[in-house]
Amino acid sequence: MNEAAAGTEQVRIALTRVCLRSGSVMVPPRARDRLPGEGELLGWDADADAVHELRYDGGRIAGLGPFFASRALHVNDALLLRPRPDGHLVLAAHARGGAGRPNAAPVRYAGASGASEPASALGAPEPGGTHDRAPAAASAATPHTSEGTPPDASPEVRDGASPESLARARRAFGDLGFDVTVGRGGTLRIEGGHGRSRVRALVRVLDDGTTPDWSALLQAVRDGPTDRLALVGTARDLAALERPARGARATLWSWDGLARAKRATERVPVGPLDLADAFDEGGLHAHGIERFEARIGERLSAQEAFATVATRLAALHAPTVVRVEDLALDDLLGREVAARELERTAEPPLQWTRRVAPGEYALLYDVATGLTRLSTFADGLLRDLPDPVRPRVQGTASDAHLQDAPRGGAHPDDAAREGARRDDDGREVAAPRTKASVGH
Repeated sequence: MNEAAAGTEQVRIALTRVCLRSGSVMVPPRARDRLPGEGELLGWDADADAVHELRYDGGRIAGLGPFFASRALHVNDALLLRPRPDGHLVLAAHARGGAGRPNAAPVRYAGASGASEPASALGAPEPGGTHDRAPAAASAATPHTSEGTPPDASPEVRDGASPESLARARRAFGDLGFDVTVGRGGTLRIEGGHGRSRVRALVRVLDDGTTPDWSALLQAVRDGPTDRLALVGTARDLAALERPARGARATLWSWDGLARAKRATERVPVGPLDLADAFDEGGLHAHGIERFEARIGERLSAQEAFATVATRLAALHAPTVVRVEDLALDDLLGREVAARELERTAEPPLQWTRRVAPGEYALLYDVATGLTRLSTFADGLLRDLPDPVRPRVQGTASDAHLQDAPRGGAHPDDAAREGARRDDDGREVAAPRTKASVGH
């Protein structure tokens, strides 16, 4: 590094081989007051539609290796930094020399594999969506590059949301099991779950590049039947709202987070009860996505452990004795997990094995037969289940005439009516209710 542009909001830093190999740059002292405060930052590469996680500490910005690699930057090329009002950065580059650089020495970039994600993976609009980009300008004071224009960093307050965004959010929450109704001002009301985990939330859907009216939303939550506030939008826009959202106790839900939750339903059941914690832990954005996927990962690991035990038992000829050590063959299935899953196979409704000694189980029959028996048990249970469409009604003497008679039998209150007696004046008095007349 040997230079920084002066007299403009944009900071220009020339790159050395040390910068490229370390994936970091040292910001000249005279340019540091133009950049955001130190700490964790996001760097937006508008041209590549990608976002990079950066660290600004002691005047040095680290985490730039993937950006350098994506642009194939070389020594003496320039990194262009433009601060955003939300405290993050827009990244651009200026390459010196002609295309192809036949005489350029190869460069090994730091962190060039997997340190960044496409912005589309972080919740950017799907193909066919809109991006509000600022027009290019020729003024030297405008921090645009000759290779492209960064997105407009100035958020716009809008009262509503586009029909496409509302439909997308309604479909996303509906696919996850919530009851969804459309409200005013670009909002949805969602409800789902049971008991203490029941969720009633007001969801504000944000179009690309917009910011919410916090006072109006908080007033709507106070006045309405909802008790939580959630915002849905791109990861780019939500990153700028993290601090005010914490103050408003609102959660952030990126399009990518909702899409990943939907994909999780293909492997395990996911519904409002599974997402209730996310409404208290920041939503499905940034670290919130990681927490949600960690919980789903625990359930998937349990499923995979059982499947591994079943597969290894299927390779044995029943009846036989199997030890825990016979199944705990590698890191995929440790001894503790193998013992737990073997114990599970000995319990109803499986009962494939029977414990004969500590760490030893008798495999009673082959796994294929066990699965067939389990299927037969499930089919019989399904046939005997009550019809959820026909509720069980508990009646009283005053509304007995409103009760439906059971199929193929007398009304449950018939016995009570037959046993009625009369008082001294000849009036009929209902007999004491029996268990049959209390409910069915």
